[in-house]
Amino acid sequence: MFLGPIASIMLSDFWILRNRQLNLSSLYRHADIYSFFRGFNLRAFAAFICGIAPDLAGLAKATGNNNVPKGATYVYSLSWLVGTVVAFIVYTAAGKIWPMEEKFDDGQVVDGVDRSSVSNNDEEVKVHMDEKGTIS
Repeated sequence: MFLGPIASIMLSDFWILRNRQLNLSSLYRHADIYSFFRGFNLRAFAAFICGIAPDLAGLAKATGNNNVPKGATYVYSLSWLVGTVVAFIVYTAAGKIWPMEEKFDDGQVVDGVDRSSVSNNDEEVKVHMDEKGTIS
């Protein structure tokens, strides 16, 4: 019930809204493109709430409340699918309506990986092995 919306938000963010480009160095900076609004992604929060909302009545039935319509119980049996689809649509729409900030310079991202996190210097990647084959 809760994992479907989380998975769909991550899928939508990476595959649809960011076009499979991830700025790795920004992930480790406090105030950068992934910090959103004071550390909270409000689009993701809204999509998560919308993704779990259809399943709450069925959750009430599963916990013992007998005054729940049969349709809500059926929706709850498909909670992962319903939550995934609803959260995916809401998060993608919110990302298209209110675009996210992007800070990618030309040549900074290579095949979905930030160029600053990849070393091309041969001196940094040398590995020493002794006679026994252990790496030091």
